[in-house]
Amino acid sequence: MRLINISITTNDLLESIRGRLYEIGESLKTDQTLVQASRLQASVDDDSTLMVFINNAMDNIISEIRNAVIDIEYVSGDVLNIILTVSGGCPSTMDKHVSSMISDYFINSVMFEFMSMVYPSQAKIYFDKCTFIVQELKHVLNKRVKPIRL
Repeated sequence: MRLINISITTNDLLESIRGRLYEIGESLKTDQTLVQASRLQASVDDDSTLMVFINNAMDNIISEIRNAVIDIEYVSGDVLNIILTVSGGCPSTMDKHVSSMISDYFINSVMFEFMSMVYPSQAKIYFDKCTFIVQELKHVLNKRVKPIRL
């Protein structure tokens, strides 16, 4: 057994989400889609809504990977702290990858919820990304140590 400590600042998440939404909105700007494109571009005024989505993402990821680890502890706030107790089969070289996948999950989950409100036809893309990340996380966290024959 060993621990994987994951710390993600909510400000970094919010900046990443706002940045991605801005890029999507800018890419859609044409004369016919100008109004919809501007609705996609989240500002600091939308942070309270995005924080609700981040908290939802925390609940979702914890429930999704709960069976893939021995124990989970987590705290939400200005910094999201997640401590995973994993089996010895999950190599320590994967810690950064696990942390990155969880961060990506948060971003894609919030993008999914936000897009569901303002641009529903594109929301499924982010739901599919979340599903893929969860499957990959479960695979990495459930690795087992191969027995050694003597």
